[in-house]
Amino acid sequence: MSLPEAVEWFEAAREANQEKENPLPSSTKSKSWVDDTLQNLLDMIVQKSKGTNNYISGYRILTDAVKFHSPRRDKEVAEEMYEFLEKGKIIILDLSVGDLTIREKVSKQIADKIFQHSMQKFIDDKVPPNIVVYIEEAHNLIGKEMKLHETWPRLAKEGAKYRIALVYATQEVSSVHPNILSNTENWFVTHLNNENEIKVLAKFYDFEDFSRSLIRAQDVGFARVKTLSSPFVVPVQIDKFDPEQERQRIAQIHKAEAEKVSQNNQAAIQLLRLWAEEGDEQEQKETWEYLSQTLSEDRTSI
Repeated sequence: MSLPEAVEWFEAAREANQEKENPLPSSTKSKSWVDDTLQNLLDMIVQKSKGTNNYISGYRILTDAVKFHSPRRDKEVAEEMYEFLEKGKIIILDLSVGDLTIREKVSKQIADKIFQHSMQKFIDDKVPPNIVVYIEEAHNLIGKEMKLHETWPRLAKEGAKYRIALVYATQEVSSVHPNILSNTENWFVTHLNNENEIKVLAKFYDFEDFSRSLIRAQDVGFARVKTLSSPFVVPVQIDKFDPEQERQRIAQIHKAEAEKVSQNNQAAIQLLRLWAEEGDEQEQKETWEYLSQTLSEDRTSI
């Protein structure tokens, strides 16, 4: 059945169900085949209200949401995203454009789906995947007016139990939900230019000691860091990330590890040689020959 044919069929079904004396029968006795949910959908298709047939917006009310959909998708986006997360994939969701209401609903829907899926795996005695949710401009999504039972506060408070980490970045500490702030374990604070934001931040740990410098100091990369493993806030100068330097650093680590393995192998060979020279038993010689041959073939295996 094509789309136009389906529309024509449902329009005819709605028209037939309009007859008060003989509505479309249901398999359930004394009930109509067209329930309230289906009736509302049929009204949206024909853009007419039930009974009066007055004009309504109908399906056109969804026009603003068209840009957030694609004909190439065959499943709910939140379900698809969770499947990728289970495989260890990185997902970037750009919600910087579009209607604010739709952006909020989409973000909550996805966050709720991630939370519910991981919680269900935990309940089923399965190990949920490690997931990190990172939110940029967090004050636009996790405002302080949210209820505690809503998704974002629950994710911040209970997410760790289901192996979900929440990382958020904001310039407005006062706009973030208090429950989320209270459950934040690691803080990286650079510069704030507002006394009100400083007052809110000063309520946590010993950030009050850094109130003046947070307003005055604007050095790039200079942060006040509080981590779960440290009892105090520590000033830290963070270097700019340089991919080439990072590659060189990793290469040096691998080189140092290889040299250490080589030294350990040489020491083992020397020890075995001395051990073999000191004894005359046939068993020692056979053992020495076997180990010497093995080390010569693959010295990095020890």
